[in-house]
Amino acid sequence: MSTATPPTSNVRHWARKHAHNSVSDELALALYTRVKGAFVLSDPTLPDTPLVYVSPGFEKMSGYSAAECLGRNCRFLQGPETDQEEVRRIREAVEGKKAVSAHLLNFRKDGEPFINSLHIAPVHSASGSTKFFAGVQLDPGAFVDDSGIAIFRSWSNDVDERRSADFARNSVDLLRTSSHEHSDFPTKERRCHNAILGKIRVTVRTLDIAAMR
Repeated sequence: MSTATPPTSNVRHWARKHAHNSVSDELALALYTRVKGAFVLSDPTLPDTPLVYVSPGFEKMSGYSAAECLGRNCRFLQGPETDQEEVRRIREAVEGKKAVSAHLLNFRKDGEPFINSLHIAPVHSASGSTKFFAGVQLDPGAFVDDSGIAIFRSWSNDVDERRSADFARNSVDLLRTSSHEHSDFPTKERRCHNAILGKIRVTVRTLDIAAMR
């Protein structure tokens, strides 16, 4: 499982390993270097909405390598004890292109069960179409420390990204969209979900705008 920090010269190569061939090199590299945390992107235009990007954080959390995940629907994390009513609710939300949150019983590759604090939301292109679904995963047990707050703060403290005019232009409205999608979740989980989702949305949309010029 490729979760170690790669040498700088190999970053593009490592980023490519985390993305399906339908994802551009530029987007794979931007997601790999800019967005921290456990998350995946799936493509709703392909049959069964397969995973097309898998973050190193997701590899670490699930025990599965990106190579084992890409091209598959994320249901492989489920087991016999997973609440099928929650699964149905998630499926209907995705079919309706709506955001949804759940605490879902999932299983790591070694069979260890864990509660997945999951938030799924559409990621739109610059033209407004649904380009991906982002699935942001958290282990609520991790919030006994400040790991979630650290990820949240990284959103506003990334100086290089704040210097980008495109990034700044897209940030406010996308963060506002992220912030109201699951207000019933615990604050720390919601902040961390929103931080990761916001960065994904801005990264995708910024690259789309650049490609349209």
